Amino acid sequence: MTTDRLRKLLALVLATVPLIAVATALALADLPDPVPSHWDASGAVNGTTGAVPFTLITLALTGGSALAAIGFARTARPRYGVVACAFAAYLVGALGVLTVVAASGAATAQEVELPLLSGVGAIAAALLGPALCWVLWPAPGPAGPVAGPADQLPRLDLTDDERVVYVADVRSRGFAWLAVGCGLIGLVVAVTADLLIGASLLAVTVTGAMLQRATVRADANGLRVDLGPVVRVRVPLADIRQAQSQELRPMEWGGWGYRVLPNRRAVILRGGPGLVLDLADGSRFAVTLDQPDEAAAVLNGLLHRSRQG
Repeated sequence: MTTDRLRKLLALVLATVPLIAVATALALADLPDPVPSHWDASGAVNGTTGAVPFTLITLALTGGSALAAIGFARTARPRYGVVACAFAAYLVGALGVLTVVAASGAATAQEVELPLLSGVGAIAAALLGPALCWVLWPAPGPAGPVAGPADQLPRLDLTDDERVVYVADVRSRGFAWLAVGCGLIGLVVAVTADLLIGASLLAVTVTGAMLQRATVRADANGLRVDLGPVVRVRVPLADIRQAQSQELRPMEWGGWGYRVLPNRRAVILRGGPGLVLDLADGSRFAVTLDQPDEAAAVLNGLLHRSRQG
């Protein structure tokens, strides 16, 4: 078995861990009927579900997500689908195991309390599992040689030994306000009303904070887009056919944020000018950019030089 196939297999096995964990916890637990399924900000139960429906729903969601991950492994762009399914499995699985462990041995659902830190731990587990799947899944290799950029596109003429780097920051006021607003509302809701809803709003805050600023870098390695401290989107130079500027309309690329659609990916922080890459495999990649012509000229110059040699 090759290293890449082994890494893919390990990533898919990781996606099934929540199903195994939930099934084991349910088999060993002594649950009341009904089972607590919702808590308020103080940790007191304010919602229940029958033991049988709770068991079936939790197993179905974790198992279905694992099967979906296996299905995505056979698609043209499997990495994103596998990780998304792993996130769904780990989120449901972590909350399911947390509920089972807290409720096991209780005579009634109302006796069960859920500490705030337990919910935070469940969310952390839901992020850690998919992150490991992302690291394990092999990144796509570079495509073979393709024709250089069209002559009418902006291009920087470079000598054989000349080095060039383009770096720019892109900011979005919309995502910044989204992060601030959801953060404030989430804290208020978590403290005064509902812990899980508040935690969900705080998760949106993290996403908004990551998307309110992007750093775009174009150099001999290709294009790299950094979102926050951990998310990096890379497009190797060998995978790029040509680069051009274009007015980006968010809905044409699936909306705002980091979007993945058939044959296209994009980092859209706002509508307006952006850099669009035509890739060797026939797909496209776009990113919001204030001065896309400069980035396109750098990439086209690097592409032209590499393919002339």
